[in-house]
Amino acid sequence: MFVESNCDFFEDTEENKLEYTTLHNHYTEIAEKRIEGKMMEVLGPTFDVATFLHELPEFMENGQVGDDDDSNQATLDILNNFN
Repeated sequence: MFVESNCDFFEDTEENKLEYTTLHNHYTEIAEKRIEGKMMEVLGPTFDVATFLHELPEFMENGQVGDDDDSNQATLDILNNFN
């Protein structure tokens, strides 16, 4: 939907127009809401994006965060589904 409704704004040139920034920000907002919604669906309503982003580097480095095996497995499942 986003692509179809906004494709007329883009031209095949090297120039980056100011209106591209607005479109990019809008697209980023849509993507972030979709990702957060999916993660809340999988992990439950207590899922917190800020906590996830804080713990993600440790998870990526060590394969887990803390002692919560269920949460670690759910996080791993979500990350694998983004491939």
